[in-house]
Amino acid sequence: MVAPNVTVVKKSVLLAGVALLCAACSKPLPDIGTYHSLSRYVSGGFAIDKAHIEPIEGKVVEIWGYLDPYNIFLRDRLFANQDRLWDNKKNSFFLKARKEDDVGNGIEVYLEGDMRQYRHIYAYFRDAGEKPLKVLVRGRVETHPCPTNFTMSFCVMLHVTSAKDIQFME
Repeated sequence: MVAPNVTVVKKSVLLAGVALLCAACSKPLPDIGTYHSLSRYVSGGFAIDKAHIEPIEGKVVEIWGYLDPYNIFLRDRLFANQDRLWDNKKNSFFLKARKEDDVGNGIEVYLEGDMRQYRHIYAYFRDAGEKPLKVLVRGRVETHPCPTNFTMSFCVMLHVTSAKDIQFME
C-alpha cells in the first residue's frame, strides 16, 4: 500500500478551506425589512455583474451597508472642517457591502439638495468614529463603466435627495 503524499494532502485541505471561505464571503447578507443588503449587488466596490444590477439602474431602491468612516466628504461653508485637497469632491460618503471590506471598497452615496438638512447625519458619522455603523439608504441607483487592469467593471452610486432617506443601526 502506498502512503499518500503529505504535501498533496495539505494543499488539498488548504484549497478546500479557501473555497469554503470564498463561498461564505460571496453569500449576500440578509435584508433588513424592506432594505436589501448592498452585498446582493456589490463586491469589492464594484457591481457583481452588469446584468445583476441593470434591473435597478435609475430606480429608487432601499439598500443597507456599512459606513466607511475614512471616506466621508462634505464641502459646505456651514461646516468648519474644510480640507482644500478635496475641494472638487461632491458631498458624499462611502457605503461598504461588508464591515470587513477594505477602506474605499464601497459605493459612493451622493447627498443632493440643501446641505443644511444633512448636518445631523454628518454629526452622527463623526461621533460614530471607527465603529461599524449600519446605514440604511433610500436613493436612485446610477452605474458607469470602470475599466480595471483586465476586465470592465461597473461602479455603482446612489443619489439621495433628503436626509429623511438615511437611517442608522448599530
